[in-house]
Order: sequence, then structure tokens, then C-alpha cells
Amino acid sequence: LQVCSKITDVSLQYLGAAKSVQHIDLSWCRKLTDSGFLSLAPLSNLRYIGLNGCKFTDAGVERF
Repeated sequence: LQVCSKITDVSLQYLGAAKSVQHIDLSWCRKLTDSGFLSLAPLSNLRYIGLNGCKFTDAGVERF
């Protein structure tokens, strides 16, 4: 998903329901916000998440 301009917070809500996801790279997906990022919190199998160039705040990452 890296550098995908069509990924939005709504997209992450759907992705957050895919419990088997282990690796995701959201680098440079500039439409994402803290709200969408928190939608990934249920992904208990997640081992890696790439966030380079994203607009997430420190507070959003801490809540994750």
C-alpha cells in the first residue's frame, strides 16, 4: 500500500477487520489520520508497520 494516494481512513477500517495481517507499509499514504491509524489496533498479529512520510501525530501513535 506504500505511496498509494487512494488509501483513506475508511480503507483502514476495513483493513483493521483482517485479523491475519502481519505486515503493512503505509509509508507516504498522505490521506491517513490518527483516527484511521487507530482502526488498525485490533490487528493482534501485526509485526511490522511502515509509517514513513505519514501525517500521524505522536499522540495518535501512542494511543495505538
